Amino acid sequence: MENIEAMGAALLRGEKGDSLRSLADSSEGRALSEKLDPAEVERTIRSGDAEAIKRLIGSVLSTPEGRSLAEKLSKL
Repeated sequence: MENIEAMGAALLRGEKGDSLRSLADSSEGRALSEKLDPAEVERTIRSGDAEAIKRLIGSVLSTPEGRSLAEKLSKL
């Protein structure tokens, strides 16, 4: 998890950090955050189980908010 946290921190310090923070604070970001169980997300990531992580990402992308955020991220 430390490597993922370090990567996240590096992304936020990078040139697109402000854009990423804006997406997280957007209505889609807040709505998606409310739909996710933070403990479940952390357990899934910590497990290192690639299939479980794929399922988690799939569940995020199956929501309108997740699709919208993914589209916006691809444009950054």
